[in-house]
Amino acid sequence: MGRAASGLLDLLLKGAAHPSIHVCGICLEAVPSLITPGSAYSDSLLPILQQRAIVPASLRGNHDHADIDVDFQEYANFRETLLSAALAACYRNNRGLFMESCASAIDEFCSAQLTPQLPYQLEAALFCLSAVSIDASRRALLVNASPAAQQAAAKASAKLGQAETTDIASDARKHDNELAKCTASIAENPACATSNPLTLAQMCIFIAKVSRPCPCVFTSL
Repeated sequence: MGRAASGLLDLLLKGAAHPSIHVCGICLEAVPSLITPGSAYSDSLLPILQQRAIVPASLRGNHDHADIDVDFQEYANFRETLLSAALAACYRNNRGLFMESCASAIDEFCSAQLTPQLPYQLEAALFCLSAVSIDASRRALLVNASPAAQQAAAKASAKLGQAETTDIASDARKHDNELAKCTASIAENPACATSNPLTLAQMCIFIAKVSRPCPCVFTSL
């Protein structure tokens, strides 16, 4: 990568972290086309996106914080469109890192001592995982597939221009294990997930998305 291209990516990272949702949104529009297979850019971007998924304090009724330039509906639309597309691009480029990061966050938030901020952090982590849950569940299902079926899935992914691991079986097991870890964390420590209506709703969305195609959910709940 040339110095000019590298500088542009660094600028987009700064823009993605900008307090303004409008500025962040402009930068995220370019993200899916800039994350090429094998690029480390997605690894640097993911923590920023995870942070942007946390509902800002001013949209929770805390008027002492002027930390957002949109209303709740505009923010929700931003999450469901631009932020979700950027999260999906990061997932397709490095599935293992994405799954491990989100699953670890969910486990940490579920087991931590409850604070006013914690339910919103958990809701954001669940949102990030829900954004890729269909693809993640399909990958987890490959854990019981034949080697031929696994290779066919890998070829189909490669044809779509997505980064693909050389060990599809191991990747499928990782997905299965990480999804099971998430549901087990919620089941064993439900206080955080059920303490806030927004978090409870996001938990239901997550479970609904993964429960039908992915049997690991039923072994954990």
